[in-house]
Amino acid sequence: MKAFVVISLLFALASGLWASPEEDVAKALEGPLKGYRYNKRLAAPSLDDHLLLFSKPGTQDVRLVAWTEAQNPVDRFAAAPVSPMVFTVYDASGKVVETIEQTTYVLVVKLTPEPRIFVPEGPNDYLRVAAAAESVQSPMTILGPQTVELTCTFANPLNTDLFFTSEDPPKKAVIKPGGRYTMKKLVEVGRPSEPMIVPIDGLGVIQQVVIESANPLSLEVWPQMARSITLDLANPTGSPFRGEGAIHLVTGDGLEPQPFRFPIVMAPKEHFKALQVPLNYDGMLPFPIQVKVTQRSSTELGKEFVLAETPPLQFIQLPPIEASETEGLPTAYEGRTQGNSHWSMTAELPPEGAPVEGRGVLVLVYSFKPGGISIKIRQKDAANRAVVGKPTGYGLWVFGDNSNNFVTCGLRDASGRIYQPDPVKLDWKGWRYLSFRWPKDMREPLHWDGVFELVNGGGEVNGAVFFNNPSLLYELPELTEEPEAPAVQPEQEEEIVDRRNEVPSAIPIYNLPSGQQ
Repeated sequence: MKAFVVISLLFALASGLWASPEEDVAKALEGPLKGYRYNKRLAAPSLDDHLLLFSKPGTQDVRLVAWTEAQNPVDRFAAAPVSPMVFTVYDASGKVVETIEQTTYVLVVKLTPEPRIFVPEGPNDYLRVAAAAESVQSPMTILGPQTVELTCTFANPLNTDLFFTSEDPPKKAVIKPGGRYTMKKLVEVGRPSEPMIVPIDGLGVIQQVVIESANPLSLEVWPQMARSITLDLANPTGSPFRGEGAIHLVTGDGLEPQPFRFPIVMAPKEHFKALQVPLNYDGMLPFPIQVKVTQRSSTELGKEFVLAETPPLQFIQLPPIEASETEGLPTAYEGRTQGNSHWSMTAELPPEGAPVEGRGVLVLVYSFKPGGISIKIRQKDAANRAVVGKPTGYGLWVFGDNSNNFVTCGLRDASGRIYQPDPVKLDWKGWRYLSFRWPKDMREPLHWDGVFELVNGGGEVNGAVFFNNPSLLYELPELTEEPEAPAVQPEQEEEIVDRRNEVPSAIPIYNLPSGQQ
């Protein structure tokens, strides 16, 4: 996690060492911010987005500075509480960028990589109220799970009553001129692997408290296999716990009230656990799910902490692998080579022992000669190769030939850049499930560059590999086309299989019977 920019900014001002855009803000202290001091940070969409208040000691003047360090800064906005007034916007050098005639009490700021300074035409009451509020503590590092009490004191620097309101928790109060009001908020903190960003909201002034876990627990869900879902739990500190996993169905009304639950136990110094959770549904789940890991409080009867959770997830299968009626060639897929590589490809019914029975298997027979680089399988036409939304993961079953070649895949974003996950070495014989992750900075629309790419591991080599059931994983609301949810419930009667000692990116679960390898 990035520390708040104020830390690096103050260090830069003290030491004379800084990096852009902090350098630009430091320069602004000799221009549009001359005589001003850093006051506080207001809430913004992410920790890469910065919305800072600067105030001038001995005066009523408050100015706003905003910018973003996001990798994809297009269409990013933040909101600040202001009184209606004309604002002049400067860049860090003091050049006027634009003038805004603000008519509402919320100033929506477009965030750019270069800092912008928003200067009101006179003392601005709501910016003064924001500056007078106590700066909340952030970041915090705690040992979870526990309940944390957050506080923030709001002051009234105006000559009129302020009507205090807060939605979370619901509070109402009146703050007299010169008066103060302290708001308390209880936050249940589990063991999140990513920083928790908790808003503290009052009088329209929103700050953020960032809470990090000293004993994080990360949870990943891989694209759905046949009649099962695989969950990976990483426990880097080895802190033990005894709790439950829960798979919730996500419908239009929210989470189903009765999820499928199963026990989870991690012993001291146990750093990883992979669980294969069975389902009584053969096909790709056509509805989103959300997975949580919970633990009962040892001190408060009936209290349950959420240690880790995923966002709502949706699995989408790629076009099925089917053969033409006459030649047995794949109807939706084609291949291409790079370098001195040769191949033939057929679509067949899966052999006995395949992980996803009944779904077609693509068989790739290949030959890498000197100079042979790769063979790439892709979907045939542009319509098929288009990808809905922005997936976060991709998985497929692969029958390896122990050739020490490599398998990867690729997506091309709107800028033309091709994203390829780290390749997996084919150092096994039999079926294995491969999972890949996509970065979050890809720009839509996305298109497939290759759903399966076989890369030469070195030298001349001949062989055959095949795969089936390629599918994408989405974190909602990234997916814009949501299938309807049928009345399907997970199976609770089968045993949960603990696969703790297997590699998370390639979990061997099925092998072909003897004679078919």
